Amino acid sequence: MDLADRLPTLMDDRDAAADVARHLAEDGLVRLWSSFQRFAEASYAATPASATTSARRNAFQNLDESNRLWGGAIRKTYADFLDQPENADLVRLVQARHVLAHRDGLVDAEYVARSGDARYKVGQRLVVTAAEVRRLAVLVQKLAAGVTVAIP
Repeated sequence: MDLADRLPTLMDDRDAAADVARHLAEDGLVRLWSSFQRFAEASYAATPASATTSARRNAFQNLDESNRLWGGAIRKTYADFLDQPENADLVRLVQARHVLAHRDGLVDAEYVARSGDARYKVGQRLVVTAAEVRRLAVLVQKLAAGVTVAIP
């Protein structure tokens, strides 16, 4: 993400620099949440609850499903590891990942409703910044630490 921030000073073509930076940020956001999803799947499989309540494929991509599974397994949800502004950012950024991965970055009504992100209207192209990827990285670290400590 540091490179994405510096690209405009490293490339002569500012439009190309902005395009590469956008791709780096979008890919970073998608990959970061996917990596956390894999961590959550493996961590959940290590809980006694997984023997009786299996997680469906890609359950940990979805915050509601994740919280339901963790609530049953460790009696905590992601909101227990984050403060309210952090949790709001998590919801917005995970919804942004969904739009990037499944809607080619085009905002839909579901994104607007679930994310609470009033910056966009349906049909607009979502913009992800390097700062937002860094923010998700911080949130993922907090979640991973919280889940790790809470697993019996």
